[in-house]
Amino acid sequence: MSDPTNNQQNAQHRLIDLRQADANYRPIPRFAEWGVEPIRSARWDRYMARLESLQSTSTEALQRAYHSVRRAAAIDTGALEGLYDVDRGFTFTVAMQTAMWEDALNQKGAEARQMIETQIEVYDYLLDFVTKKEPIVPAWIRELHAQLTAAQATYKVLTEVGWQEHAIVGGQYKSLPNHVITPTDTVHSYAPVDMVAAEVRQLCQQLESPEFLDAHPALQAAYAHYAFVCIHPFADGNGRVARALASVFTYRAARVPVLILSEHRAAYLQALRAADQGEATPFAQFILERTLDSMQLVEESMKELEQGVIEESAQRIYSLFHTQGGFTHAEVDGAAYSLMKLLAQALNKTAAEFNRPQQIQIGAQVERYGQYEPSNEHLRLPVTSGGRQLVLHASTYAPAKADIRYTMFVEVPKNCDTEDDLIVRDEHNQLIFEARMAELVPQASAVVQLRAEMAARRVITRRLTELRQQAEQNLRTRGY
Repeated sequence: MSDPTNNQQNAQHRLIDLRQADANYRPIPRFAEWGVEPIRSARWDRYMARLESLQSTSTEALQRAYHSVRRAAAIDTGALEGLYDVDRGFTFTVAMQTAMWEDALNQKGAEARQMIETQIEVYDYLLDFVTKKEPIVPAWIRELHAQLTAAQATYKVLTEVGWQEHAIVGGQYKSLPNHVITPTDTVHSYAPVDMVAAEVRQLCQQLESPEFLDAHPALQAAYAHYAFVCIHPFADGNGRVARALASVFTYRAARVPVLILSEHRAAYLQALRAADQGEATPFAQFILERTLDSMQLVEESMKELEQGVIEESAQRIYSLFHTQGGFTHAEVDGAAYSLMKLLAQALNKTAAEFNRPQQIQIGAQVERYGQYEPSNEHLRLPVTSGGRQLVLHASTYAPAKADIRYTMFVEVPKNCDTEDDLIVRDEHNQLIFEARMAELVPQASAVVQLRAEMAARRVITRRLTELRQQAEQNLRTRGY
């Protein structure tokens, strides 16, 4: 299995026949011969168009949005290798540089903070490299490894006498075999030491081949990542280099990294195992999905300051019992209720930062009933006992007494498919949030939860502005 994590995750319980393991290694496939199905690019094209439409908005805000997504990818790349632990809240706080983000980073300890900051610098460096349009060569790959591991002094190796700490030398190919024992108790062979340099050169040649250059960026990223971890040229840090290398190609096409969060780890390894068995398409699809996550996060970040693009996502055919995605209408309605609860939790979490006794009080709750009309004929209201109306109530106390009630509603596609969006709009028919059905069932994905928190901050920021204006007017009216 091409497991991109470090050696500590692959405890070897018996000695490996190194000669046999070396002999079992198969050179990386040429890109033209890599058995992978073509990328279905409809969603990619749609998201790319939406990102391109943002180019006419605030340049500063757009750059900040791209930078936040790069930070998120950089933060979790080390966590995927077990160098430190993160959760969704930490990644969001540090990536978006919200209040107290530096305190959150400091709480991880000096060593973890230095690793994270180093990785963030590397992901910014990648963008500069892409801008120069230089080819990828072995010397650059070694430099990338040196930069990514600059804050790491040692790595753990399981020897005949147990675990030992070995010094890590940045940019230096491995001098000892690093084959591993898989969970099925078989040996997975990486490139023998004496083949590493030739295999890395072969990889670089494939990355400049006509077939590769004509391929979809997600396929380019997937192949670069997979071939690199097949070689495993360094003693440690191969996973971080593979994810950074993959991001070069998504940077070139869309200016976003491949966003693999720590919560994706199980699916990530499963897709790599499938590729090892000759089924490369699931891994390419995984890389595509993680890049699309990046695109959506950029757009959601922009919406904190700018009005984003409203996209029609419902379908025309009404099904009496099941939707075209195979869902019952009750399952679709349940997803709508889960979405409203998710937004309510995000709103209340953000509101807690601003609530002050006898000054400001903000809170949100899901209500069962709400009278409103769907925004178009392809959408319907959910029929649910849970709730389809989300109310945010914000108020100030006397003498600057003001009160705002802000109502949001959820709409679902009449013939909901897996890739269709459930949409949250406000009483003025303004788009607040959207999430694909696939992101909500069987439970909300990590990325959709991140986007919900960003949307919540945007909503509360605007309501606080309205509340302040109303309070100031009331004070003037009362002679203060």
